[in-house]
Amino acid sequence: MTRKDRFRKDFLNNPQIVKLNSLIAFLEWEGYKLRKPSGGSHYKLVHLESGTSIPLPIHNGEVKDVYKSMIKKFYLKNLQQWLKKQ
Repeated sequence: MTRKDRFRKDFLNNPQIVKLNSLIAFLEWEGYKLRKPSGGSHYKLVHLESGTSIPLPIHNGEVKDVYKSMIKKFYLKNLQQWLKKQ
């Protein structure tokens, strides 16, 4: 099992234990882009293939657990759409 696979398993089982830097690296590897805020404090997590995005408030280098759960749902939704295309 690769490091990426282990991280995916940990993230899908319990997104709250995942550190933000590791999460961002994993999502960028999966085809997402974190866009910096243009005026406020909310970053945007964008799925490059579909163009869909969700706001991501990052304060003091961390994101709240509720947003990690939202990222999990967003990731699974885009993964299901990608699998349907295959």
